[in-house]
Amino acid sequence: METLTIGSRFVGPPGIGHGGYAAAMLAGFADGPVMVRLRRPVPLDRELRVEHRETGPGLSDGDVLIATCEPHRGELDVGGPVSLEAAEDARRRCAGTRGLHLAPTCFSCGVGESSFRVHAGPVTGTGVFATPWTPPAWTASGGVVGEAFLWAAMDCAAGWKIITDAEGKRAVTGEITARILGEVRPESTYALVAWAGPWEGRKRTAGSATYDDRGAPVAVSESLWISI
Repeated sequence: METLTIGSRFVGPPGIGHGGYAAAMLAGFADGPVMVRLRRPVPLDRELRVEHRETGPGLSDGDVLIATCEPHRGELDVGGPVSLEAAEDARRRCAGTRGLHLAPTCFSCGVGESSFRVHAGPVTGTGVFATPWTPPAWTASGGVVGEAFLWAAMDCAAGWKIITDAEGKRAVTGEITARILGEVRPESTYALVAWAGPWEGRKRTAGSATYDDRGAPVAVSESLWISI
């Protein structure tokens, strides 16, 4: 039996696993690109069972189904690059830097010293959000940043876009997929850029991409957010 444990270091909202990170870890059991559907909050520090289902791997906590996968082979929108200077300027306008934070302990977008501090804010004159991001050395193996950390960072960048102009709604990641287009190196600075479509009832789609200092996309994600 294959299992997966999300350690408490990889917290998202208080007390539960980071959705983007957990989704990436589950996607690692699939044979190809998948969209991960997060059905329940992911518990921390608990051995979860990986089940190989007809559509792809699933994740269960006892009899409770936590997440499922289905194949996703379509193209993902890479958006457009934002300079590192514009991303830094946008970061200063992030609600999280002004004390307005729903998940201050999040390992990706929190405010603690050990957090990635993915604090995306609005880019002046555009509809996108952005922030610079420098992956720390511990995220890498063999000199390349692990895919799960990219999923997590892009998930949080999209989250700031969704939550900041949520029209009074609170929302969580319901589905997410990502593609890694190039090697991401630790301790190098990248621009995370996020955008979103309109609300359709309780749902809203978002995209996020990671760009290197030349403006080339090195990773891209697509997600569906659901208001709660």
